[in-house]
Amino acid sequence: MQALYDALRDHGETKSGDAWPANRKVVNVDHWREACGAHGLTGGVSDSAARTAFMRAKTKLIDMDESLARGVRRSWADRRCQR
Repeated sequence: MQALYDALRDHGETKSGDAWPANRKVVNVDHWREACGAHGLTGGVSDSAARTAFMRAKTKLIDMDESLARGVRRSWADRRCQR
């Protein structure tokens, strides 16, 4: 979760329109993936293993209702998690 917070802090932006959550920052999934690497969640392994680890972490957060992912390239933290 900290990696998502860091990505939102460093690269998050607020979008408007029906496709985006109101009053929440969104972040490009690539920035979130980079933050996961910086936290050691996906580093030091093959690209395939890193992608798998990232997808597991992303799916777990979505299942916990801590994160929502809409579309392919953007993610955001649930309103309860915004800082």
